[in-house]
Amino acid sequence: MSAEAKIKTDKIDSALLAQLLRANLIPAAYVPGPITRQQRRRLRQRVFLARVCSMLKNRLHVEVRWMRKAFFRSAVDVEVQEVQVPEPGEDEVLVEVKACAICASDEEAAAITGNPGHEVAGVIRRVGKKVEAVVPGDEVTIYWRLGCGDCGACQRGYEVHCANPPFTLWGGYADYVVAPASACLPLPEGLGFRQGSLLTDTVGTPLSAVEAAQVNDAVVVVLGCGPLGLASIQLAKGAGARMIIGLDPIPFRREKARACGADEVIDPINTDPIVAVKAPVGPMGIDACICTIRDQKAIQQAIEALAPGGRFITIAGHPKSIPMNRLFCNTWYFKRERYPEIARLAASGKVKLEPLITHTFPLEQVAEAFRVRFQQREKSLKVIVEP
Repeated sequence: MSAEAKIKTDKIDSALLAQLLRANLIPAAYVPGPITRQQRRRLRQRVFLARVCSMLKNRLHVEVRWMRKAFFRSAVDVEVQEVQVPEPGEDEVLVEVKACAICASDEEAAAITGNPGHEVAGVIRRVGKKVEAVVPGDEVTIYWRLGCGDCGACQRGYEVHCANPPFTLWGGYADYVVAPASACLPLPEGLGFRQGSLLTDTVGTPLSAVEAAQVNDAVVVVLGCGPLGLASIQLAKGAGARMIIGLDPIPFRREKARACGADEVIDPINTDPIVAVKAPVGPMGIDACICTIRDQKAIQQAIEALAPGGRFITIAGHPKSIPMNRLFCNTWYFKRERYPEIARLAASGKVKLEPLITHTFPLEQVAEAFRVRFQQREKSLKVIVEP
């Protein structure tokens, strides 16, 4: 370095350093050292160019008037039509759907409402004039139902039980959906849209069940090893369960259960499930059962395997009777305040979502996506539609 250059050398000021970090032009662990004035000018130019590129990539969006949307007469009778893009209200946003995961409830919703689809991840493209919390370019998933905020259920954080909910998300099998800005939950950095579409239902719902089951140092049976069951196994493992036993009649799903952390897997069709479940723990029975299926016979068998004081937590299905001194809880969805933990679990890899995804289809093949999801259970788990 010349003598003149040394005279003009200085440290990076804190404002420029912050700009470089925000623009991802230097690593977070960077330790500033001496730079010349010319180098400072070049760094500022790079910050400016990075901002322009970010705006072009994330915020500029070609205004479109028409979009595709799937209309259902049943789960396999679907027509994709062209409709006008909805305009967000003053407190709403327009979200470009990048992925919509098929929920088990979509089969029934398709026949009843003709408008299923609520496990959405995408990019905000337009915002209403009163929206400040989010901006175009933000990558989000959407909380399924917002409550009124005033009733007893809402005051306790259970918006899904609100008697007069002002917003419930449907119609996710489309290019765009409109949602309140307050329903938009940020995707963790580095998490793709396919995985992001699983955060609410496939992680949030089992998280509520695992917490209710009090699994720490417990022997836990997970009844049904579909997406909800596999997520429950991972969450129970992370919460300190002593032993996890997965029950499912489908060999493919039992293999997945073991890969997700189940200590034992049982075929309830070719084995007496009560005897098999009690074998590792003794005649007293298990501490907790998380139920993700509606098979009444399997549900009653699982309840019979519970020890006194045992906990039966259901995500789907209801027992006809509960023996004395057993606890029953039906969990549904999750409190919105729990989302940061859900995002952290997925971003850290403590809940692995990609292994739960078996198929991806474009919007034009949404009928085939539903057929695979509901008619090929022996080889499908989570099926994603990508508009």
